Amino acid sequence: MITRVLARRDALLAVGVWVAAVLPQLAILLTAGRGFQPVGESVDEAAALVDGLSTVANVGLLALCATLVVLGVRTTPWRQWPLPALLVLPWVVVVGTGLATGSRPAAMTVLYPAIVAAAWVVRVSWQVVPVLGWLTAATAALSIVAGLVVPQLARYQDYEGADAEKAGPLGILAGLLPSGNNLGLSLAVGVPSVLALRGAWRVVAGSLVLVAVVWSYSRGAWLAVVLVLAAAAVLAVVPARHRALAAGVGMGAVALLAVALPLAVSSATAVANRGGYWIAGREGWAQAPVLGQGWDYYDRLAGSGDNLGGYAYHAHNQFVQLLVTGGLVLVVVVGALLVVGAVRAARSAEVGDVWPTLSVVAILAVGIVEVPFGVVDRTMFWPYVLVPLCVVLLGPRRPVGGERVDADTRPPATTAVGQGGPRA
Repeated sequence: MITRVLARRDALLAVGVWVAAVLPQLAILLTAGRGFQPVGESVDEAAALVDGLSTVANVGLLALCATLVVLGVRTTPWRQWPLPALLVLPWVVVVGTGLATGSRPAAMTVLYPAIVAAAWVVRVSWQVVPVLGWLTAATAALSIVAGLVVPQLARYQDYEGADAEKAGPLGILAGLLPSGNNLGLSLAVGVPSVLALRGAWRVVAGSLVLVAVVWSYSRGAWLAVVLVLAAAAVLAVVPARHRALAAGVGMGAVALLAVALPLAVSSATAVANRGGYWIAGREGWAQAPVLGQGWDYYDRLAGSGDNLGGYAYHAHNQFVQLLVTGGLVLVVVVGALLVVGAVRAARSAEVGDVWPTLSVVAILAVGIVEVPFGVVDRTMFWPYVLVPLCVVLLGPRRPVGGERVDADTRPPATTAVGQGGPRA
């Protein structure tokens, strides 16, 4: 048994990241429930339990990462160091500028480089993709059960603003995440991993995720799921010789939309009131264009008179979030990360492995109206966003043509969606 567990250390890491993210949210769900909470206000009745569980979960995850690094350090692929360095660079920029300006992130933000280091050392591979699919399905299943059994806690209460208009007869399902939008975001990014499951399991897991996404009433997640399924359909019919080009064009088109839309909007009520956040974000960035306003800009904004009505948790767009918090420097660094990931994904698509492309599309798509990626915050999304990014950036790609790959790093065969998922 121990040998089998050690042989799947990347799966152990993925599960550990998920558990560490879920436990604090589960505590909030069972004590305070889900509902609108203006930024800057805390949930006192759950604070002690949540803080305690967060500390235990974070320390446990840090210990797991350290253990995996120690166990795998002798077989670390040192020649590939630029890839994990690229993943860690955004964290270095954010933490470095924060320390320079006096805005110190919490000590547990060291978890980000720890997770990346562990993923690199254990040689995270495509074999972990089905695990990611089942973790996504577990999030959906637990959220649905909570929504049915304890609806007063798991459904988003006290609808405000746009939420009042989009709530259905059963309310908005938040489940294991703080809001319906958060739940929808997490599940939408996990859809590619669910599609990689085999046979009937794909149907079961996919049905759970579909129900939860629809019930979340997250229109951004709906759009992301549609784009992922459309990309999967296109890649399934495009000839192999054109698949890399199609993958690149698809990822580029979604990225362009995520960047151009918030820059083009001029009305505060546009895109379900996202326009107001984007306009405010652009104004904030203009005041500090190179290094941005700092990672805690929206926390500080919440304590000011200009808190956008208590809704300004973030920029509601990944590109604007990077601009306003880290300036052009952070945009360039994260942009380089995504470009490298997209190139690796396109090369994988060329030989029939479409999961990396679909994952990049999903992350970019949810980033149109939400913020899925963060290095010192947005930690609740790490199981669904950071771990897949580690697989895309650090996982060994399949050989193209006559290229040879060592047996111990050879990824399993992953064909286009509809032709079976990766072999375990």
